[in-house]
Order: sequence, then C-alpha cells, then structure tokens
Amino acid sequence: SYAPLIVAGACATISIAITNFFGFSTSTVQLIWYVVPMLLLRLSWSTIQDEKHDLLALNPVGSGGIKQHILLYTLIAAVAAVGVGSLVNSYMADVLYAKGSGYLDADEPQQASTFLSQAVDLNPSEHVYQDKLAGALAQLALVASFSPQASDSATSITKLSQKYQTQAIEASPNNSTYYRNQGKNELLIYQITQDSDHVTGSLQSFEKAKALAPTDPRPVYSQCLVFTILAQESEKADEIAKLEQNSLDCTNEAIALKKDYFDAYVLKGQLLG
Repeated sequence: SYAPLIVAGACATISIAITNFFGFSTSTVQLIWYVVPMLLLRLSWSTIQDEKHDLLALNPVGSGGIKQHILLYTLIAAVAAVGVGSLVNSYMADVLYAKGSGYLDADEPQQASTFLSQAVDLNPSEHVYQDKLAGALAQLALVASFSPQASDSATSITKLSQKYQTQAIEASPNNSTYYRNQGKNELLIYQITQDSDHVTGSLQSFEKAKALAPTDPRPVYSQCLVFTILAQESEKADEIAKLEQNSLDCTNEAIALKKDYFDAYVLKGQLLG
C-alpha cells in the first residue's frame, strides 16, 4: 500500500506551504514543492489501479481507460511544466539576488541595485529581495546626492527605496531585521535631505527592532551611531554633550547584550577619548 507515503507526502507539502508563507523558501524547496504533489498524484493513481487489479484483469482497459490515462499524464505534464517554469524563475531570481548582494557588500550600490531590481521583477512577492533592494537604493541615493546634476535623481531613488522597504515590512511585519535596515536607510536619507523627520524615523525603526528582538545588540548599536552622527553635526556644546551621553549609554547597553561586541567597544573608546 502507498497510503503511508501519500500521507507523508501530503504532510511535507503542507509544511512547505507554511514555510513558504513565512518567507523561508529556496530554489531547492521550490523543486520539492512541485515534485511531491506529482508523486502523490501518481501514487494515488497506482493505489486505485491496485484496488481494481482483479476487475481490470477480467476487463482489459478499453477506450475509457485509455482516456483516463491520457488525462492523467496530461495533467502531470501540465503541473510539471508550471513547476519547472516556476523553479527556473526562482533560481534565476536567486542568482540575481546573490550577485546584487555581492556588489552591495563591495560598496557598489549602482550595480547592486541593477541586479536586485531584476530579482524583484522576477519574484515581486519575495520580501527578502525588496529589503535588500531598499538598502542598495538608499546607498545609491546618497552617492547621487553628491552630484548637483543628480539631485532630482537622488530624490526619486530615495522614494523608491522607501517604497520597497515599506513593502518588505508589510509582507513580514515581525521581522526585526527589516526594521533595523529601515532605520539605517532613514539615516542615509537624513544625510541627503537634512530633514530631522528621518532621524526620528530612524530611531523609531531601531526601537521597533529592539522590541521584536530584545537580545539583539545591533539595533542598539545602530542607535549609538545616530546619536554620534548628530553630535558631530551639532554646533551647540550642551547638545553635543547630551548626544554623546546618549551614544555612550547605548554602547553600554549593546555591550551588556554582547560582551565581545568589538564595534561597540571601539565607539565607546572614541566617545571616552
């Protein structure tokens, strides 16, 4: 009997559907997602055939049976075609995403934005791509802002970055990484526009990230950087002292969460020095 295999395959399909819903998906998972249902369909048909074996032995397959076989294999072929197409699409999107991430790590936001945009176009529902693209665009907007001729371009790129970051957060509202990245992007946008609303937005995003991941020291350290940048830009002694104290408090909080947080120790040394 194929019943145990059919039950196991059905459970596997359901579990993959759940993980896909929460964004834990890769090209390999997509392959399994399409192969398992086809196997279930074939096993189910084999089970039915086995149960009718005696009857079929007495009554050879007629035109009706042939039509059933043709219908079954046509259905399998259609599902396979859709599955292969989706798998190839997911694979290409993953390749483009990997290339874009590599360029972003190499501080080449223009190349990164190109590949990540293509990945989003191939798979617009993948919020991981949207989050990464938002970061690349924010960096690209900062680079463009240094050129007087590209000021309008920087503004449009900034809006596009905010759009993709919002979409990523809406798709996965409990993802602390997305809020942390949003905070970083808002800080970059502040450096472009000098609009204090983006500083407020940045700190709020980091606070949300802290609430979602209270043991993660990274959003705390990111807040330190916000206060440090504001202190460097300020010309008022009392304001500078307050901001540096806020930054120092953040570094102590980050170190309390991670005793070997090297970057936090370096920043603390700079503040105390």
